[in-house]
Amino acid sequence: MLDYRLCERSFDCENCPLDQAMRGGHGAPVTSIAETADIPDTVRFHASHLWMNEASTRGEWILGLDHHALRAFSSVPTFSLPRPGRHIGRGEELISLIVDDDALRWPAPANVVILERNDRWSREAAMLRTSPYRDGWALLAKFLQPPRADDWMEASAMAAIANAERESLKELVLAGLKAGTPAGQTAHDGGVLIAPGDRILPLRDYLTFLRAQWRLLPGRR
Repeated sequence: MLDYRLCERSFDCENCPLDQAMRGGHGAPVTSIAETADIPDTVRFHASHLWMNEASTRGEWILGLDHHALRAFSSVPTFSLPRPGRHIGRGEELISLIVDDDALRWPAPANVVILERNDRWSREAAMLRTSPYRDGWALLAKFLQPPRADDWMEASAMAAIANAERESLKELVLAGLKAGTPAGQTAHDGGVLIAPGDRILPLRDYLTFLRAQWRLLPGRR
């Protein structure tokens, strides 16, 4: 059952997450990037939602953010990428997403030298977001030491981590509702989230949640 509510989307049912969720029945949450994203078999994932794919036998790898991270926001976020030629040490900022006046900052998983960056993110972000493992790569980098196999996983393992994160987000949202904290769109059919977290939680709280889940660097204002 649904409470009465005025439409906030100019009756654009085709792009309404609530309408899509009801049409899909008791399914997975509707997202801007399909769960069945076209992931090449050679792509490997880091727990922070970085992905990598070998570009050559000379220790060169293409890197980007996976579809789980890119779909975490209702709007297309802005990338900040290092310039080619930079040496970035393990744990230093590699990639950041600018979100309003804050940022999510990914630490480098290894010592790398940046060879190339994908400047198409500055003008074609909406399109690249739908193809993260092909056109939507972020950096071409040379690893100064071979990547540690224990740091990277296959797509199925990354999907399990992403599912656990969605459950943690749902628990956070429902806990706030029980405490009387105002929330936006939340859930249907027993608690499946139908909107990205930035539509549900105050942005600062949501970014704090993501930093803890993804083990990112502190925010920088």
